[in-house]
Amino acid sequence: AVATAFRQRRVIWIHGKAGIGKSALLSEFIRFYAMPGDRLFSHCCRCDTNGSPSEAEAAAGGRATQCGVQLLRVSGLGPAAVLERLKAAVLEMPRAGPATLLALDGVEESLAARDSQAAELWSFLGEALADSPLRLLLTSRQPRYDAPLPGKVVAIEVPVLSPEDACLLLARRAHRPLFQRDLDGDL
Repeated sequence: AVATAFRQRRVIWIHGKAGIGKSALLSEFIRFYAMPGDRLFSHCCRCDTNGSPSEAEAAAGGRATQCGVQLLRVSGLGPAAVLERLKAAVLEMPRAGPATLLALDGVEESLAARDSQAAELWSFLGEALADSPLRLLLTSRQPRYDAPLPGKVVAIEVPVLSPEDACLLLARRAHRPLFQRDLDGDL
């Protein structure tokens, strides 16, 4: 759904309950669509994660410089800190060529505020969208339908997995065989 939406819109807002898997979905989306082979975005990726990148992010290129994809994990940061990181990230992104992606993960605190710092952040995002082939992907618990950005913001909710789908996902992602004793016990 996210890839399909990016073919027609420039801003996608992924939202859902805490712990539902928004960040994991974002990392996997970036890993897949930043790979070479005529994908949506360029073939390298940069991840500013306040530390080492996750396995999926490292597979997508780690801390490369000239990139078509930038992932900024901004959960818990205020608008001023996010704006500083955002400006640095946008400066490193190509201004021409194929579409580029800027992903902001965990924007609850930074973009929810309605003060002058948040307004400056929104203004910078709007200018960046207007001046380049940039696509913007945001994650938070709640979308902001009145986001002051050019164009329509498409909100996509991450649903709760059914028990069967959750088990299949766990089995596919397990790094060792699972046994009955792994599943027994109190939760």
